[in-house]
Amino acid sequence: MKSPTPKVLFDVCGLPSVAHVVRLAQALGAARMALVVPPDHAAMRAAIDTDATFVVQDPPLGTGHAVRLAVEALGTSDGTDVVVLCADGPLYRASSLDALLGAMAASAAAGAILTAQVPDPRGYGRIVRSADGGVERIVEELEADEATRAIREINTGIVAFRAEEGLPALRSLSNANRKGEYYLTDIVERLRAAKARVARSMVSDPSECAAFNSIAELGEVRRLMRARILREHMDRGVDIVDPSSTHVDVDVEIGAGSRILPFCVITHGVRIGQNCVIGPFAHLQSATVIEDTAEIGNFVEVKRTRIGKKAKAKHLTYLGDADVGAGANIGAGTITANYDGKAKHSTAVGAKAFIGSGTVLVAPVEVGERAMTGAGAVVRRGTRIGAGEVWVGVPAHKLDRTVDASGGGKA
Repeated sequence: MKSPTPKVLFDVCGLPSVAHVVRLAQALGAARMALVVPPDHAAMRAAIDTDATFVVQDPPLGTGHAVRLAVEALGTSDGTDVVVLCADGPLYRASSLDALLGAMAASAAAGAILTAQVPDPRGYGRIVRSADGGVERIVEELEADEATRAIREINTGIVAFRAEEGLPALRSLSNANRKGEYYLTDIVERLRAAKARVARSMVSDPSECAAFNSIAELGEVRRLMRARILREHMDRGVDIVDPSSTHVDVDVEIGAGSRILPFCVITHGVRIGQNCVIGPFAHLQSATVIEDTAEIGNFVEVKRTRIGKKAKAKHLTYLGDADVGAGANIGAGTITANYDGKAKHSTAVGAKAFIGSGTVLVAPVEVGERAMTGAGAVVRRGTRIGAGEVWVGVPAHKLDRTVDASGGGKA
């Protein structure tokens, strides 16, 4: 990766790659989980929200060695199914792994391999099938002859096995190969030597198998994940005008009837209601809530902020740590100056308030219902603008007029 960041902690649409895989294990209903990690794994532990067992592999002696350490640490008993997942493969669906476990159970096999048929198998271990339709062996590319390299069915790296048969097979693995490592893939031959069957299940969508060993490959994984996320939103009635230019992370909620215009970035944890309009060129960040029928326009950034129903912030605006009431209008160029160099502070804008173009709200600030600020006003820290009041100037001061409930002014 040519980076100090551990590979599996690279972000994939809002979560580290390994966090996607942990979620996949949880979706399968895993009773116990082990993560095999290097000695320096503090960052990984901090990034993963799970009570999994962390198993240190030191020194790294290959995938078979890693899985043996994990199984021994979990203390699995007879009757336990073990599933091995790869932390740099965040695209697998739970349905594919359910099918893998189903194939193992249906054929009373001791293990099962998840495979894929790909147009270009270079870099992958090849599946050599057995006479019974299962797996005879997996041959790594470095060890494969020309005929074996021509096989297009590949090993995805996802393996399942019954603990009572798989653990002895893991303990019997040899490292007599070019890399001097214990390959997990050799478990197939060990199980076959013990007269056990190894089943196979092929994924219907080979894109699930995409993993990464470089920044360029990571970009492709992100593209595939993003396309999946956008399709799920569109299937629920969200109008995403140009999916190729729209970035939406996992764990984003968007209500039916909302319209997302091109070049928007919507990050992890944002909630958007029904019939909203977002963009173009909008940036919605974590802990932001956009309520029904609200509008966020071009070059508007919103972070840790609630935008009330029918409120509008249409142009060139930053709203951070704010609460904007229903029906409020945020004029072009408005800024909530929420950071004083040490801490973040909040801004509250009341229902149907009108914030004039170019206003700077130096938090903490409160703007009452139906209140107004004039264009270019700088509202100082700690100011409380009452309901219906009008403030203008630099620094902003109150005018001797108010706005009545109908929106008109009076002296």
